[in-house]
Amino acid sequence: MFISGHFILQAFCLGHTSYVTSLAAAEEWLVSASADSSVKLWNPVTGTMLSEVTCSSDSKVVQQVVYVPTHKCVVCLIAGSTKLVIITIEFDKDVPKFSEVLEERELSAPALSMSMYKDNILALLNCESAPLQLINIDKEGKEVEMSVAGDLENICKDLTSRWSAFADASSRIDLLHLLA
Repeated sequence: MFISGHFILQAFCLGHTSYVTSLAAAEEWLVSASADSSVKLWNPVTGTMLSEVTCSSDSKVVQQVVYVPTHKCVVCLIAGSTKLVIITIEFDKDVPKFSEVLEERELSAPALSMSMYKDNILALLNCESAPLQLINIDKEGKEVEMSVAGDLENICKDLTSRWSAFADASSRIDLLHLLA
């Protein structure tokens, strides 16, 4: 909600001890990430927190979360790092909760952003020579292969050729959205 130049945070965002960096819709739930290294699963209607997990043992900011519906998992991008964290959503009597086991994936360079691409995660890396990395996830939420897919090679070539013209990270993220 926006009133007179200020955002009013709803109850579901107040459970973090630092600012909220990302929100993702996960079916009828909401996932929030924060600079406090945590990711939380919420019932957005009642404002009830259903589950919480700390994604970074070294107190790094969880920059972005993406929900992968086909695999019932949340992928977390850790700011300034080459690490992605995959959190599986489990059900206890129809109530969703995060799995206690976090799976980590290493990227070839620090990521600027990520998004869904054909039920996989496409990461935009801060690397001119290989700016994209595709993370495929199988039914158990485990990585199958990490590579730039054939149909993304043209996007990767375009991105590489224009890399120096887009000096800052936000411009590079905008460029990816234009090319994809």
